[in-house]
Amino acid sequence: MPSDRAWTTILAALPESAALLEGPLLLIRAANAGFAKRLGISPDALMGRPFQELLLAEDHADLALALAGESAELNRVKLRVVDAGGAARKLRFRFGPPMEWGRRLLSVRASASEDPAAPLVSEEEWLRRTLAATSDWVWTLDAKLERIEVFEIDRTSDEQQDQIRQHSHAFPGVIIDQTYEPERWTRLQDTIRRQRPFRDVVLRQIAPDDRHRYIKVSGIPIYADDGSFAGYRGVTTDVTAEIEAARVQQSAEAAQREYLQHLREGIDGIGQTFAVFDQNDRLVACNSVYRESYRSGDRVLPPHIQLEGKTYRECMELRVKYRLHRDFADQPERFIEDRMRKHFEGIDHTAQMADGRTFKVQQRSLPSGVRVLIGTDLTEVTEAQRIQRELEQQLHHSQKLEALGTLAGGIAHDLNNTLVPILALTKQVARRTPEGTRDRAALEVVGQASERARDLLRQILAFSRKESAESSLIDLRGIADEALRMMRAALPSSIEIRAHLHEVPPVRGNAGQWHQVLVNLISNASHAIGDTPGTIDVAVTRAEDGGGVRVAVRDSGCGMDESTLRRIFEPFFTTRKVGEGTGLGLSVVHGIVTRHGGRIEVESQPGNGTEMMVLVPAMVEQPVLEP
Repeated sequence: MPSDRAWTTILAALPESAALLEGPLLLIRAANAGFAKRLGISPDALMGRPFQELLLAEDHADLALALAGESAELNRVKLRVVDAGGAARKLRFRFGPPMEWGRRLLSVRASASEDPAAPLVSEEEWLRRTLAATSDWVWTLDAKLERIEVFEIDRTSDEQQDQIRQHSHAFPGVIIDQTYEPERWTRLQDTIRRQRPFRDVVLRQIAPDDRHRYIKVSGIPIYADDGSFAGYRGVTTDVTAEIEAARVQQSAEAAQREYLQHLREGIDGIGQTFAVFDQNDRLVACNSVYRESYRSGDRVLPPHIQLEGKTYRECMELRVKYRLHRDFADQPERFIEDRMRKHFEGIDHTAQMADGRTFKVQQRSLPSGVRVLIGTDLTEVTEAQRIQRELEQQLHHSQKLEALGTLAGGIAHDLNNTLVPILALTKQVARRTPEGTRDRAALEVVGQASERARDLLRQILAFSRKESAESSLIDLRGIADEALRMMRAALPSSIEIRAHLHEVPPVRGNAGQWHQVLVNLISNASHAIGDTPGTIDVAVTRAEDGGGVRVAVRDSGCGMDESTLRRIFEPFFTTRKVGEGTGLGLSVVHGIVTRHGGRIEVESQPGNGTEMMVLVPAMVEQPVLEP
């Protein structure tokens, strides 16, 4: 039988004023506009109400007599209905015979000109008119469940007629695709075998051209007068368009979800901060790098705070609240207004984070009003630029040293050639002059000055010489011990030298050059102490990383400021008085250490002394040590 929705369609197509009643209480399940108008009651007020409630109490007996009558004459009755305004209306009603599920039809006429004896439209006529107005088609299935007949087949579509004619001999056989939700198909077969009603079961049919069609089937068992099972009667609706539309919609939604997921993953994979603000200036999308920008050292945005949905101003207020920026740190309102202005005007700017990071922020406005923010972390770039500047300074320094070394080497060579005969002749004449005479004393002064000049020239030549010295495996602890024995005799007694010499792995180098390094460092420390009492600590230990040797010379002298520290390795730079130093000692040390693959670190503060640390790589093979 048709559903309540189908009956509503049927009744609306009828010219008569009619309603559908159900059960012993005659509940009104469906009614057309003419029926409601005749009774003077709105359709919504009629639905679900017992028909008897609409009548005057005095007419209840006439109603019962009409329902009990077996002839068509007795099924016609005049009854008084109380309309919505409380007035009684005398109307002529005719009750149709009972149908399946305890239903029956009721028609009404109001005037004598309308023949109350006119028969009600039969159920078949109503179904016929329904088929003309809807896509539903009514069918019956015989008791053997083999043949299917469609009510008023000429009202169905051509395609439906073809399907029905081709497969009416085999219901529910080959026209049903049993692979489509097989559990539902199994349940339907079981329901039919047990002769139970079923409603809105969706099945898939396979057309001769292999096209699929979906139908929604409802049916009830019917019985003969003797109570024997006579088959099924039901309604079928073609729901192919709805199901295919739903599948297209589901597929589109799935594709959209997949697209959005790929988009989110793509955005999240961007190595720059990326954020999108909509036309209302609210954050609608951002990647993990952007969220990470809400962290500065130990200052982290609490995890319960969601950035999405917040306006740009609210995002800036969060940055101020958690003190994430150095920009205008003491002027939060100025910071926010500056960022808002640049945001709306699309001005690129640089953001300084509290933890030292630097971001270049680019902002772009799209024609739709959406704003896109892209931030690039320039911290590594800035650090690389700083390192590049330092390397350029080192290169410039090396070039300057090379130029000075070349110049000094040439001058020293010429001076040495000039000094050789002076020193030799002075010694020769001094040997011939009696001791104790003024001439002998003068010659000795000339000889000492010549020797000092010779030593200075040797240092200049060592500084300018580029060729590699003879190299072997050496023990720096032994070299340091030898240098300390020599320097203890040369330094004043007011300076205490303390040795901290430990066993260290050998290094490859020139023993004479490393002896010169230690002598120069100790001599430099003694000059820093001067005439006041002080200490010099000399240590030879393994480097902290275990991969080299550390030689440290620490003094308790006057120390150095930053400007002096930057220049101590420059040739001819000295803080001593004129005639007390050449300014080449630390330059020579720096050159020797660098040629041995090492480096020098200096720590000094005015008034707190100085520590010179030489770090040189060690050799891993067992050496034959040079004493």
